[in-house]
Amino acid sequence: MSDIIFQCGKSFKEIERVFVKNIYSGFLEGSANQKINQELFGQFVKDVQESSLNQTPYLILQKIKSNDQCAALPAYACAVSLLCDEHAIDSSYLMSAATLVWFQASNPLTEGFDLHELVKTLCWKDVAKDVNW
Repeated sequence: MSDIIFQCGKSFKEIERVFVKNIYSGFLEGSANQKINQELFGQFVKDVQESSLNQTPYLILQKIKSNDQCAALPAYACAVSLLCDEHAIDSSYLMSAATLVWFQASNPLTEGFDLHELVKTLCWKDVAKDVNW
């Protein structure tokens, strides 16, 4: 995997954790509606939050194509946790961390993560939280 480079120039070679879910997996029939999408999205964010040191994930929202009934979410919900060995803002902390959540249409495990393009518009200090061990 190539480096993840933020707009501010901060780059990462390693990812602490990766979460990927086929968002409609287990959805048996019918078409998604706003309520179902919100429930699926909320459950994914909750699962990610519980697995990432209870940090509130930073949501990268992209424009989602919609039809007349309801916008269908892209097929894959993705999240990564990044850890940096230096603080983002407050020098009284030893390190910084961020968990980023986004959706993409293609399988990230076979086609690659859209994250590389998405973070080019973000600055690390805006998405990271300073932490200590």
